[in-house]
Amino acid sequence: MLKENAIVIELTKQFAVVEIIPANHPCSQCQNGCGIASLATRKQHSTKITVINSVNAKLGDKVVIGLKEQALLKASLTLYLLPLLSMFVIGIAIDTVPAAVIGFFIGMLLVQKIVTKKMSYNINYQPKIVKVC
Repeated sequence: MLKENAIVIELTKQFAVVEIIPANHPCSQCQNGCGIASLATRKQHSTKITVINSVNAKLGDKVVIGLKEQALLKASLTLYLLPLLSMFVIGIAIDTVPAAVIGFFIGMLLVQKIVTKKMSYNINYQPKIVKVC
């Protein structure tokens, strides 16, 4: 399970909005001044996401949120590979560049249908609060 620290900033019935606590980047202590160190020391914007409140966390609690690796892998493969596969299959079958472009957009439409109908409402693809710190 992929885990990240966060703070609960808003509560609803079974969900919580959390703000991710940025991890300390090892390069932020570096004095070399390379490009990576300057990016690490730059002020980062806070990331807020809605998660399933499976442990009844309260407002202001520091929590650990998690997402199953399998869910992330399946969602990433669907999002990235389906349009590319569609583009290659249709492009090779019809043997023209415009057909490949059309195939890519067909793949994007398939991704939209899969995400909105199957993944959006499946709790296995949504992050949840694992524990309160």
